[in-house]
Amino acid sequence: MAQERAAAKDIIAQAIVRTGQLRAELVAVAKEIGATLIVMGGSPGPDATFENSALQVFATDLQTETGVEVRIPGSSD
Repeated sequence: MAQERAAAKDIIAQAIVRTGQLRAELVAVAKEIGATLIVMGGSPGPDATFENSALQVFATDLQTETGVEVRIPGSSD
């Protein structure tokens, strides 16, 4: 669904599935495909991988490490 919405706005979006250590795989994929934007999000609640504040820190670190803009839709920062 997200890819179709992006395509309707002439934005190329990809979904890529990898296994391994999250940070290492995100960095590797960003470099491999020449990413220009990483969009992160998640489900709030007890099953969430990250709390909101931890997700923001992770995103900031990821942006620093890759040099690619990282956005979290709905984030106040």
